[in-house]
Amino acid sequence: MVQMFKRQSSASTSTKDTQLLLLQPSGNLSKNNDRLDDSQNFEASGSLTKKSRSYSKWSPHEEGVTLAWNDLTVHAYSKDNRKPRYKRIINSVTGALKAGSLAALMGASLGFICPSSYSPADFFIKTLATMPGHESNSKMAVKRICDHFSVSDYAKEVDVVVQYEFHMGRAEARQFELRTNFKAPFWWQKLYWLTYRWSKDALRNPSVQTLRILQRIAIAILIGLCYLRTNAFTQNGVQAVEGAIVIFVVENTFNPMYSVLAEFPENTPIFLREYRSGLYHPATYYLSRIVALFPGFIIESVVFVMIAYWMVGLRETSYAFLMTVLVIILTTNVSAACGIMFSNAFQSVPNAMAYLVPFDTILMVTSGLFIKRGTIPIVVGWTRYLSWLMYSTESISILQWQGITQIACDNRQDVNLPCLTDGTSVLDKYSFSEDNLSCDIWNMFFLLIAFHLLGYVCLWWKTKKA
Repeated sequence: MVQMFKRQSSASTSTKDTQLLLLQPSGNLSKNNDRLDDSQNFEASGSLTKKSRSYSKWSPHEEGVTLAWNDLTVHAYSKDNRKPRYKRIINSVTGALKAGSLAALMGASLGFICPSSYSPADFFIKTLATMPGHESNSKMAVKRICDHFSVSDYAKEVDVVVQYEFHMGRAEARQFELRTNFKAPFWWQKLYWLTYRWSKDALRNPSVQTLRILQRIAIAILIGLCYLRTNAFTQNGVQAVEGAIVIFVVENTFNPMYSVLAEFPENTPIFLREYRSGLYHPATYYLSRIVALFPGFIIESVVFVMIAYWMVGLRETSYAFLMTVLVIILTTNVSAACGIMFSNAFQSVPNAMAYLVPFDTILMVTSGLFIKRGTIPIVVGWTRYLSWLMYSTESISILQWQGITQIACDNRQDVNLPCLTDGTSVLDKYSFSEDNLSCDIWNMFFLLIAFHLLGYVCLWWKTKKA
């Protein structure tokens, strides 16, 4: 086998506006020492290169030769605003191809259309990377891409350029200075640029975020129309307000929870490649993803509450409204943290969803939304302390009924039914207490931190196993 070594620069000759990376194979070990001085360096647009070994009679078309590369990096030459620049399109890829197929990496887009708003590097890596759980399909897809490219005219042009650059590199060797004072950036610098990267990735796909916000607006309007201007100071109004509160909590629980299940698995190949290259620590990567997702969750929660709260006709005080916004924001972020934990705990989204559904069911049943908490058996009753649905529902109920001293009883359909005459009796009906408001909010903060810690531990363990 002929071993290809990484070159960290691009060649200076282009074909169809694409510059290819010059790779030199290793030769017979007994002959390397004689040729090492002649092929240690080559000119590559003034960029830094590494030492490698080669021998002159090798041809990429030689039958029976297999090309293998380790941490291959490819740069493409392009013009942006009349200024030439180099853009990295393949970074640190490891693999092997048969003779004549080395440049199949450059043709990975054959049959695949890269969206204009999508990063070319991410497109190439996602197309060529082996997806966990789908190894055989990924290998077949890469093989098909390589086979199609190896018989194309582009492959012949690439072979000519590779051989030309191979001989030019041997003939025009230069000595480059190596940087010895390089210092790795601090972790907060890595965090800043990773957060900027994921935020820009979200901005490159505005339709996704815009669609989610429009979905929230539509649901909020629908809820507002169903409970339009509810009179909370009647017996029917009490039931309607509690129903609206339950919908507030449920809508801001399941939607964000299931929407983040694919956030980490989709980027696992990129993360593993960059982590193995020593670019950053898993904790920095995890924290950057959370920070990038946080603004979107805040915007969605605020938009939802601003529309549905006033249409339903809930308590018209600034304190109740602002505290309701805070509780809904916490509910959304705790739900997303739970979804992220499950996405990192399992290898695929279907497996994570298979375990997440029964977990959600238990938390919802034991939260007191559908059954009085005091009547739940102790065997499963302890799970309600893990339910942010209970904390959120109790908090918003307290905000709505705290200080209410008069509720009419004259419109009951059945006079034998008990009458809830004030806010305290409403809270007692659902086993809620006014003293638990601050405790509920702090418990949601603790659950948020706990879920994220468990999510990071799962990501770290998955990284070590990989």
